[in-house]
Amino acid sequence: MAAEMLATDAAGAGLRLIGEFRYRLLDHGARRSVDVDSHWDEGLAGKRDEIVTLVVRRLLPAVRRRLGLDGSAVGRIVPP
Repeated sequence: MAAEMLATDAAGAGLRLIGEFRYRLLDHGARRSVDVDSHWDEGLAGKRDEIVTLVVRRLLPAVRRRLGLDGSAVGRIVPP
């Protein structure tokens, strides 16, 4: 759900998803991963904030409706 939402939302524009998620999006195969790895050529702080906003406003409510699960999201600052 997270990879599909990022791939179709403006917050994901220019963001390259890395790993098995992209294959799942393309062929709807059974590959799974527990995280979303990505690459972004520009400053990460702004992109991180866009993605956290998307997750909080759209993904978490969708997960709650679809799966009955609650969650939270925060932007972490990771040293380079």
